[in-house]
Amino acid sequence: MPYTRIQEKLTALMEAHSLSADDTGVEGLLIRLIDTATDPQEAQRYLNGLEQHLRGDVSVSFAQGDVLFRTPYSG
Repeated sequence: MPYTRIQEKLTALMEAHSLSADDTGVEGLLIRLIDTATDPQEAQRYLNGLEQHLRGDVSVSFAQGDVLFRTPYSG
């Protein structure tokens, strides 16, 4: 991925939360999507989603190949 600023933020998140692209959960998949994104806006969208997911602000799900970011249901 040629997007230096995005890569720097991703690296910092990975270090802070002990994450890796080899993780089998949502976090690992998002890291792989950021790494393979061909468009900077797409990479930024996934990075923002990862940050929000790690804070607990959104949940992440996958449906028919799409990544969905949703705010948790508060009842």
